[in-house]
Formats: sequence, structure tokens, C-alpha cells
Amino acid sequence: MKIVTLILSTFLIILIDCSCSKNVDNRVTTFIGKWTLTEVYGNDYWGGPAYWKNVDDNTKIEFTTDGKYFKKYATDSIYSFIGTYQILSDSTIQFKQANPVNPSYPDYVLNYTLSKGSYMTWGIFGYEGIIKEKYKLDK
Repeated sequence: MKIVTLILSTFLIILIDCSCSKNVDNRVTTFIGKWTLTEVYGNDYWGGPAYWKNVDDNTKIEFTTDGKYFKKYATDSIYSFIGTYQILSDSTIQFKQANPVNPSYPDYVLNYTLSKGSYMTWGIFGYEGIIKEKYKLDK
């Protein structure tokens, strides 16, 4: 009986160990925090092919728990208040600018994805050859 119990116990331990996933999905699940721009997806001229390119200008954005959105360029010493944000779904975020150039400027909605390695990609833009931006959550 001891041998049968030992065999069944060993089999149960192996079964439990093999059924647990060893792949850890370190996908970020929140926007809250500071992010650093790492790549942009765009082209170099109108109609040119789009591709991902690294950036090193140290542009940062910040999302706060109270729904505020800030941005800091490499040449800035402090973050500037851009406006407020609201998560609409697991793939869209809405922004309301604090001081739009045109007071009747509507809120805008961006598609986003959160991915492994604490990355967030959002777009689709249509300015200065930039289509999408990829940020990494600062630790």
C-alpha cells in the first residue's frame, strides 16, 4: 500500500507541476505612472514606407490616479499638464485637452495596446510622419 501511495503522490506532484504555466506575462495592466517614449512608427516622407525607429530624446508622459495626463520633452525641466484622460475600453483611451488652440476642438480617442515588458503602444496619429508611439513604463 505504501508503494501505491508513493506512486500516486509522485504522479500527482508531477501533474500539478506540469500543469502550471511557467510563462509569466508581465504585461502592464494600468496607465498610472510615468512612461518613456522608446520608439515611433512612421515614415520619412509623404507616402514613404512606415517603419519602427528608436528615439532617444527622453520624452516622457505621466498618467495620475485622478485622471490627469502630463508630458515632458527632453528640453523641459518639469512635466506640463496636457489634459485629462478616460479609459473607454481595453483598447481605447479618450483625451480632453486642457488648453486647446481651438476652443471647439473635440476630445480625441486613441487606440492602445499594452504588451509584455511593460510597453504601451498608441496611435493612430497623422502628424509629422508619426503614426504610432511606443512607451515603456518607468520602474
